[in-house]
Amino acid sequence: MREKQEQDNINNNNNKNNKNNNNKLENKQIDNQDRLPIKGYHISAKLTYFKLLEDSYFSKRNDWVKVNALTAPIGKDLQSTIDLCDQKCNNINNSNNNNSNSNNTIDISKVPLLYTNLSIEDNDRTIVIRRPYFLDDPITSTSVLSTPYKPRVINNNSIIRNAIPNYQIVTDKYLLYKHLLNSKSKYQVPTYFIKRGKFENKIEINNSNGDNENIIWYLKDPLLNKSEGIKLFKSIEKVNEFIQLEENKNNRYLLQKEIHPKLLNGTFKFDIRIFVAITFTPSDTLVYIFKEGIVRSTNSPYKKGDITKESQLTNFCYQLEINPNFQNILPLSQFENNNNNNNYNNENNRIFNKLKDATKDIFSSLLNRLNNQASCEEISGWSLFGLDFILDENENPFLLEINISPSTFQKSPNNVSSICQNLIKQIPIITFDKILNQFNKNNNNNNNNNNNNNNNNNNNNNNNNNNNNNNNNNNNNNKNNNQNNNNQYKIIENEINIDGTDFIQLLSKIKDANLENQAECDFQLF
Repeated sequence: MREKQEQDNINNNNNKNNKNNNNKLENKQIDNQDRLPIKGYHISAKLTYFKLLEDSYFSKRNDWVKVNALTAPIGKDLQSTIDLCDQKCNNINNSNNNNSNSNNTIDISKVPLLYTNLSIEDNDRTIVIRRPYFLDDPITSTSVLSTPYKPRVINNNSIIRNAIPNYQIVTDKYLLYKHLLNSKSKYQVPTYFIKRGKFENKIEINNSNGDNENIIWYLKDPLLNKSEGIKLFKSIEKVNEFIQLEENKNNRYLLQKEIHPKLLNGTFKFDIRIFVAITFTPSDTLVYIFKEGIVRSTNSPYKKGDITKESQLTNFCYQLEINPNFQNILPLSQFENNNNNNNYNNENNRIFNKLKDATKDIFSSLLNRLNNQASCEEISGWSLFGLDFILDENENPFLLEINISPSTFQKSPNNVSSICQNLIKQIPIITFDKILNQFNKNNNNNNNNNNNNNNNNNNNNNNNNNNNNNNNNNNNNNKNNNQNNNNQYKIIENEINIDGTDFIQLLSKIKDANLENQAECDFQLF
């Protein structure tokens, strides 16, 4: 009885909080001068880049409002959802024009959902929207507590996606390194593949330097991150013993030979996090690199042959767990300046340029596998990746892994956390603005074409009927050709500095192979 009374009190409090939050949302003011389409988003996160995106972008704009992803209107495809946003804006403007006493309020329940981080991204024709991660979410806290959970299923191309199709080849380390091996990338760590207790490729034990006693083998679970699932071994025999255990026999593993690293201040092992954003639409896929990186190091001095994780694993979250006061992390630019002053002539951005070239080389081959939907749906969205590189003793970079939804290091010193805040503030320029501007142009072109077609229909119905039949046949043939041919793309290497940002466009994959290199992007707000 007492438990039931406590639960009722919780529900009553949440009902009161939810009502207050909804009243605040319904009173959100709309800027009549801009008259931008009213778009809905739903982000449920605390420390990830999604939370930074909400705080720095969505919450500060009058044309985005927070909606309930489980109930907000959604069109059959992205263009339809954008059209619903346009209609909502027109309805508000018409209502305000007819009512001089209007306070420009909007009904949140009728605003279409255009973006959420609650979608379960896959390569199917549909995607699932799950309930929020946190029960203190003002939009849905009451419903989460009081009603059974029902996931929402929508068309896979009806909202802006937050994961590029086939992203698993990037984030599954087993698939990623298979790809790097097949593409003969010079940036791959020496890797061996283990499946069901057996090696898939021949292993070379001898060290070319004759320093076999100091070889360290990293055995990695390909789907885990934050240094989870990593085992360190000093011999292949010990590796074999581990993978033959009954609980490990059916697993996949990567076995990687240690790269003897360049050390931070001659003492600590480190790696470098580089941020890459990919924006994808039906017509193109664009790869951008952020001009600043993060140097992440260990908290314990490095020693060759030492398999102590504290001195070998550079993951920031892992090091924080060991030492909550850990601060051995710094901007790449600061590391480069210190490095230049101590050892080299003043060559600006030397290491960043190496990492930029490595990133371009890696994604040049990966782009052939990304954003190739077998269902040929016209999907648009963006993804943010964190690439972790290690430098050997000669400063040659090697890719360790690629992370989707990377850390933004908000528990790090201000000179590092501010880099990530700046990164996220600039993301909308190369993602949302680019996508929505393109759809807005397409919609205007379609309206012009429809008007022209209507005029032609009035002049000559019979001829247009014949033309429409021919066009339908051609469209059907084109659809069949597109379904049977996934190679109608051209990958262009083009380093373009994007105005107003610290991003460089590295690569573009476009459908029309006859297009020339794209000029510098001129993004407009939608």
